[in-house]
Amino acid sequence: MSRLPDELELLGRQLEAATSRAVRRRERRQSLFSGVGAVLLAVPLAVAISAADLAPDDRPSRLPLPTPFAPTATAGPTPTPLTRTSAPGLPTPVPCPDAAVCGVPAFVPHPFVSAGRT
Repeated sequence: MSRLPDELELLGRQLEAATSRAVRRRERRQSLFSGVGAVLLAVPLAVAISAADLAPDDRPSRLPLPTPFAPTATAGPTPTPLTRTSAPGLPTPVPCPDAAVCGVPAFVPHPFVSAGRT
């Protein structure tokens, strides 16, 4: 085996030490960034989960709820609904001859709504 000169052995050891320091520095930096990334992801998720409403539904409400509207009986006259048996100018619907199509309700225009765009 050939032995290297002392200067080359010293240079080799210095190069090995420098590369090992660079590798350790890179590993520390990557582990630091991984930890910071994990915290940046975990904190918003933890806040969102803790802010969710996890209480049961039988607790009293903090906000006032509107009361449902219940019409009261009045002594006044009651309105009568308008009924119209046939509209002038509208065709009467024809019974459906095909049993497969008859299940679909036919379009019957309302006499008080104008056809087309308004």
